[in-house]
Amino acid sequence: MSLGSTVLVSRSGKSGLQRAAYAQPDLIFLDVLMPDIDGFETCRHLKKNPTTQPIPVIFMTALSSPSDKVRGLNAGAVDYITKPIHLEELLARTKVHLSLCALTKTLEAQNQKLKTEIEQRIATEKTLTQT
Repeated sequence: MSLGSTVLVSRSGKSGLQRAAYAQPDLIFLDVLMPDIDGFETCRHLKKNPTTQPIPVIFMTALSSPSDKVRGLNAGAVDYITKPIHLEELLARTKVHLSLCALTKTLEAQNQKLKTEIEQRIATEKTLTQT
């Protein structure tokens, strides 16, 4: 994939959870069928951990039934792509989710800045009304 990204690979759900918590990736691609714990459970663990919760998860799997797709999305994934995977589709969806993630981070930073500004104005107003 040529998005100027580094790709880290884990061969199991448990190692993927550890690697994600340590490396803080921008995006996680996850298969459902994995050794130890399946992708649905791995995704639920990612979404319970405050460190990995904001990382978008995209399932890439051969399981294509509507119930599997719903299960993946209910586990916390932002997208679900079935195999065989078409490179153009994968790249397009990846770009969309990376853009959404970047916009979310920008909005969160702006909201924090506004909260700080409001707190400063309230403090200034209290000071002015007390004198």
